[in-house]
Amino acid sequence: MLKLLIATHNWMRRLVLWASVILFFLVALSILILRYWALPAVEQYQGEIAGAIGKAIGEKVEIGNIEADWMGIHPHLVFGQVKIYDRAGNPALSLDRIDSNLSWLTFLTGEIRFSSLEIDKPRLGIRIGENGTTYVAGIPVAQGTGKSALSDWLLHQSRVVIRDGFLLWEDDRSGNPPLMLGSVDFALINSGNHHLFGLRASPPSDLSSPIDLRANLFGDSLNDLSTWRGKFYARVDYANVSRLRDLLPIPRQILDGRGGMRVWLDFSRLKPESVTADFALSGVRARLGSNLPEIGMKYLKGRVGWSNVEGDREFFTRNLSLETYSGERIGPTDFLLQRIPAKHGNAERGQISANQLDLVRLRKLAAYFPLPDGIRKALGEYSPAGRISDLQVNWKGDEPSSVIFPWQKPPANPPERKWPIPPHYSLKARSSNLGLSVSGKEFRGISGNLDGNESGGSLRLDAHRSGFNFPGIFETPVNLDTLTGHASWKNGENDVKVSIENLSFSNPDLSGTAFGTYDTQGNYADFTAKLSKVDAKSVWHYLPLVVGKDARDWVKTGITGGRSDDARFRLKGDLDHFPFRDGRDGIFRTTVHVENGSLAYAPGWPKIESISADLLFEGAGMEIHSSHASILGAKVTRCKVGIANLDDPHAILEVDGDASGPTEEFLRFIDQSPVSGFIGGFTSGMHASGDGSLKLKLHIPLQKVAETRVEGNYIFRGDKVTGTAIPTIENLSGMLEFSEKGVNAKTEKPPSWEEAPPSMHLPGKTEA
Repeated sequence: MLKLLIATHNWMRRLVLWASVILFFLVALSILILRYWALPAVEQYQGEIAGAIGKAIGEKVEIGNIEADWMGIHPHLVFGQVKIYDRAGNPALSLDRIDSNLSWLTFLTGEIRFSSLEIDKPRLGIRIGENGTTYVAGIPVAQGTGKSALSDWLLHQSRVVIRDGFLLWEDDRSGNPPLMLGSVDFALINSGNHHLFGLRASPPSDLSSPIDLRANLFGDSLNDLSTWRGKFYARVDYANVSRLRDLLPIPRQILDGRGGMRVWLDFSRLKPESVTADFALSGVRARLGSNLPEIGMKYLKGRVGWSNVEGDREFFTRNLSLETYSGERIGPTDFLLQRIPAKHGNAERGQISANQLDLVRLRKLAAYFPLPDGIRKALGEYSPAGRISDLQVNWKGDEPSSVIFPWQKPPANPPERKWPIPPHYSLKARSSNLGLSVSGKEFRGISGNLDGNESGGSLRLDAHRSGFNFPGIFETPVNLDTLTGHASWKNGENDVKVSIENLSFSNPDLSGTAFGTYDTQGNYADFTAKLSKVDAKSVWHYLPLVVGKDARDWVKTGITGGRSDDARFRLKGDLDHFPFRDGRDGIFRTTVHVENGSLAYAPGWPKIESISADLLFEGAGMEIHSSHASILGAKVTRCKVGIANLDDPHAILEVDGDASGPTEEFLRFIDQSPVSGFIGGFTSGMHASGDGSLKLKLHIPLQKVAETRVEGNYIFRGDKVTGTAIPTIENLSGMLEFSEKGVNAKTEKPPSWEEAPPSMHLPGKTEA
């Protein structure tokens, strides 16, 4: 057996050796025949060569003359006065000279093959018909039978070069006039199904600067482009986009413009997979999605790209700047929108990132950009303002919104979809002067860092000139000069828990700190704030609308001055029961210690001034307790002002106070208050010496101040009283009681007036 194997091996080795020797001699013989017999007599075979070339390209070919020599190991043929006829039998293309090197593959394939074809200064016409067929000099190059068509024959030549040619380009589908290209240099290099080509050409100077077009392609036959794939690159330093889009792979989203560009296009099976374009254009018209409106721009600069590879979709910009004709500007902006659908057992995922976004301008231009439906809807609903930088959003799971990319055709009847939150996401961003409108509530001037995911997140605030406007909660917007602090939240299955820590705020009215928590489940809040500076006359500004209008108006006009260095706020309970009238469902308490305050408690009544008081809002009520104050120079030793139910539309203001001081000041108090009217001006013109004490109670309906009820008395001792309507009274002692109905005086018998009665009654206007 071993001897048999050795014998077989030796026999096969001798066979290969003899075959190699025979092949060598055949090749050598072929070279000798070509060199000494065929090439010197090549003109005798001129007709046969023209016929063979014509059969290969599928058209009639005539050759005027042929010259032959050697170029290295390749036969070198020069064809003169070559004519190619169209199918109607008319001359379609005339070439003065073609330099070629014959390929040895000709003898293996039975088809004329050249290792090199070089053509100088040809004049060529290329036309694309309405049905998409391409014609070169009237000859269809994308049609033919098998491998005999001109298009496929060119792909079988190793190298094709055109120098200094002239090209007339026509596209019957565009309706544009023919395009004339001069100084055309073209090179095509083929290696099997791999094809490289480059084209340089000069259009008319008013249309474009020289064009540079290159390609790296893979495919077998131009008769079946569905199997081709590859890359195109085009560059032009100045161009009229609308005129050159039929020649260059310009993204179809750019409809018109003037300027320079570079374009990279990847495609497979007749479908673009990615396009990247660098632009520096002016006078731009663009439509960035088939379902989006057209946008006009003064200029467009930067890089724009999109891709769609096996369903993985991406849209991005780099240093993108633009300005619309309406004056809206964007840029320079880096933006990325990516979506990878669920496949191979992996859930869908995606991301959005941006280096900076001007939200006002983005909101105005959102209709023109291929944004997710949810983002576009959110921009409309929340009216965001300010800037967001270093934005990074990632999600995994359910698609957060239907994303229509520029290359997609929108569905005929797109379903109505909300913007659901995916099961897994993360969000990071920095905001500057951010403003939002949420269900009619507005925030503005918010600056800070946001970091969150499906489990929770945090917000670090560092804002200046911020504020908020809560119509239906506060009467006027609240403005803040500074707002700093930290907030965090945790997402539960059915609720969100919010925690606020180290919150500091200030404006000309107040400054302070706050902390607390809020739970969406049960609408439960627990907040505490301490204010180190409060302008008392601005307190009304921060009262919620749950406090009735009449009560708020009284606080607004009644507290006319004062400052506090110690104010505290406490809120705890279910906000559905706010302001916790009965005190059982929660706590709502605000205390403010006021110094040097002033109080205009009712129209027409003298102010209480120089107040040292404690202001208390608790539940549905308000109270002011003063330890000392003054009225027209008299010392107020005790004063209580209150409204039992602030949200009562028929709220009642109660005033109860004690004062002591010179009787002269109390007479002035009567003259400058409604009491003077109650007693018919009886004390007008009176003067007194001595001191006394006053007790006063007022019951003031805030909606009907004219129905105010008054209860008061003044105790005087040893006074001297003079007036125009009464004689002088010495050492007068007694009590003066008054109400809205009149005055009743009870006096002791003065020594200087023997006939003076022990008491007298002065009717008020109600009894007149």
